[in-house]
Amino acid sequence: MVRWMKTAGALALALAVLCFVLPSLADTPAATEVYVGGVLLNEQTPYLASGGTAATAVKPETGGYAYFDAADGTLLLNGITLYTVADEQGVPQSLLYADGSLMVELSGETILRYTTDTDTALLGIAAKGSLTIGGDGSLKLIMNNFSDAADNTLTAISAGGSLLMEAGAIEVTITSGQTGFGLYAVNGFELAGGDVQCTVQAKAAHAVYVENGDAAIAGGSLLAVANAAAEEDTATGLHAADVSLAGGQATFKATGGQEHSIGAYLAGSITASGGRARLIGDTRALHEESTMPLQGDTVIPVYTAEATSGAGMQLWTNQTPEAVPAESGDALPVRFLQLGDYPAEETAPVTDAPKPKETEERSTGFWMGIGLIALIIGIMFGGYTRKRR
Repeated sequence: MVRWMKTAGALALALAVLCFVLPSLADTPAATEVYVGGVLLNEQTPYLASGGTAATAVKPETGGYAYFDAADGTLLLNGITLYTVADEQGVPQSLLYADGSLMVELSGETILRYTTDTDTALLGIAAKGSLTIGGDGSLKLIMNNFSDAADNTLTAISAGGSLLMEAGAIEVTITSGQTGFGLYAVNGFELAGGDVQCTVQAKAAHAVYVENGDAAIAGGSLLAVANAAAEEDTATGLHAADVSLAGGQATFKATGGQEHSIGAYLAGSITASGGRARLIGDTRALHEESTMPLQGDTVIPVYTAEATSGAGMQLWTNQTPEAVPAESGDALPVRFLQLGDYPAEETAPVTDAPKPKETEERSTGFWMGIGLIALIIGIMFGGYTRKRR
């Protein structure tokens, strides 16, 4: 009980910090300025060269750069690399921070990285309002804070309004000595496209966290993994009210915490009309306080398994997420919950290593070909020896 109270207290403190720096403003207008690597970009000086320390009014002639269009609150990240956080009074410590709603467009390969060991709340990409990430480029966001202080909270991508992942190849990796959030939204999260991979390791690890809204999976691909740093710590793959699954695919996985590694912690239910998803947790796939996950008519089959690997999946016909009837009549915990059918090559247990290739049976034609080659070599060798004589 004490352990849970400490965890709840740390989480409450982390959320209080986030609520302070990211107020929930559903109708927040587009940003008029943005800090990129500690440098302010606005209408007058919208460009920042990769590795630069000052904004300019002219596009850099070579190399990667950031460009902010203040007219519509769009930030282009064109192959830029950043290692510096904003450290201005009134601006949260962040690699990239916008004072309103922001659209981030990725082009080329962008890398944002920061490592520290301090008592602080640190943000990666953050918008005071809503945040949309798209484009045809890639983003690697790597953040580490190894301090065990209570205020050590890392949040990789966060929105004070809604968070929309629209396109792009996005890889998020964060390690926190205390609390870590991969994708954080105050008012709803949607995956509409792109390829997103998010891994969080912390004492309180959260891969995707929606504070006051729903999570929607409509397209693209998402792998969200939360790893508790130790057995006494906690991990949650997804935290949201309701979940809607209409397209694309998503996996929410939580590992490491002996008492709390939950694939999805939902206040409501799941509505599925398309796509596919997996919830995986060392403790359970779906929190025991969640209601029956499927609501309404759906053609999406649901499978469950006791093993987190997915081994022994069976079609789910039960009405409660905590148990699946076994042959003996006893209830088994659900640690693997799958919605929708996957291609044959993806239905194998998710954590099993590929099996070594077995010796293939050779056809008659194969062995006849080998024999013919051997015969030709033998004839050539025989002719050579006769010439030697």
